[in-house]
Amino acid sequence: MVKDRLAGSGVLSDLIGIVVSCDLSGGAGATDLSAGKLGVQRNWILTHALKVLAGATFLNEKNVGLILEASAGEGEGESVPAFLLRMAECQYRSADAGLRECLGPTLNVLVNLTEDSRACCEALRSSTDFCGLARMVADYHYSRGQDRSLEDLVNLVLGILINLSEKDLGTRQKLRALPMASFCDHEDSQIRGLGKTFVDFVFVAANLGDQAQGQDTEAQGEVTLEMLNSSGGGGQKSICQTYCAILLAFLVAGDKALQKSTARLLPGCTLKPLIAKVRNFLDFLTSMSALTEKQKDVLTDLCAALT
Repeated sequence: MVKDRLAGSGVLSDLIGIVVSCDLSGGAGATDLSAGKLGVQRNWILTHALKVLAGATFLNEKNVGLILEASAGEGEGESVPAFLLRMAECQYRSADAGLRECLGPTLNVLVNLTEDSRACCEALRSSTDFCGLARMVADYHYSRGQDRSLEDLVNLVLGILINLSEKDLGTRQKLRALPMASFCDHEDSQIRGLGKTFVDFVFVAANLGDQAQGQDTEAQGEVTLEMLNSSGGGGQKSICQTYCAILLAFLVAGDKALQKSTARLLPGCTLKPLIAKVRNFLDFLTSMSALTEKQKDVLTDLCAALT
């Protein structure tokens, strides 16, 4: 396969070098060009290099492993996953529209790197406090779906956080302890009575708060093909809420105290509404043949861990 030839030909290393040369976040290997001087051509090169990297790492453990072994700077340097995360945060903060367009491809690579590699997850967790990724989700949530530029990006961010939380206990511990004030400037009346942590924010973003008001939990958890195909904000919002529910499930799994405190916010003081959202999504993906057996087992075990 073409993917497998990239590493042996040195193309993978060259791609990493191209991406590193376009770094604007101030790390090792960063260029001395400002975002304004970067130019359309350099953004185009960066975007296409990232797209090739995303293709090379999609369900390809060999290439993921080689990228993990590589360095993003001279000598030991920082790991490539950590470098990519730092670059993504810089792209998100940038006022340069061209650089912002590179964010999607960067997040795509990170999704692939964290899909099956615990080592990549550990490398990312050790290099971040997760405030940057959490802020992207919070900005989308509090834009009430009006920031259309974040619609596709937020699902990639949630995919990364789900991958990390599934595979790495250290990530779960960091996210559980992340104060909301570190990634969000919004005052949310639904969170005032809670502990104001990332877990509380994800609970509200998952729309489980509405379920606590007595709405239909089955309907709230349902994902349909029409939602996935819809270009409207409603379908996108529902998908984002489902991903938030899956992330919340991973964060509370294995922590009995956190499970109890979350259950107390739901009807009957039970996690059944949360489990219903995860199961409905699992059933939908299964019906669409969109899950590997490994992914199916992960979500099935997650539901079992919450009962």
